[in-house]
Amino acid sequence: MTRTDWFWKAFLPQGLNQDHGAANVSGPNAQDISELDFPETMVVVGGLDPLKDWRRRYYEWLRKSGKKACLIQYPNLIHSFYCFPHLPEAFHLVMQINMFVAECSSQVPNSKFETSISQIQVSTHIRFYGGFLCLMISLIAFLY
Repeated sequence: MTRTDWFWKAFLPQGLNQDHGAANVSGPNAQDISELDFPETMVVVGGLDPLKDWRRRYYEWLRKSGKKACLIQYPNLIHSFYCFPHLPEAFHLVMQINMFVAECSSQVPNSKFETSISQIQVSTHIRFYGGFLCLMISLIAFLY
């Protein structure tokens, strides 16, 4: 059994496979989200990520469902590359996320964020704390 198969089996209830909706929201058992009020989504893909095809399919599913989504690709990087603070691309991604959130929040009336990137509180110091990037993204999404 490959390592990834073990992770799937540990995560999913017994007897279910990787196409279960909890593991593969855009897979063959995907729910129709076309009528849902779904936020704009940024999908980041590392070219050396073993899950890159899943991420691209998720992006395509969002677009086919009529949702606004942007695809950011880093062809020479691995899964979770942003957790490595010394990679210049990790810092670059933080800035792209910063701009994405600013752009999205500027389109929402009475948004909790102003349109100024400087007010989004994603500091350049985050590059030294790459391991906390996921937490910061979650916090931004929660506040948005």
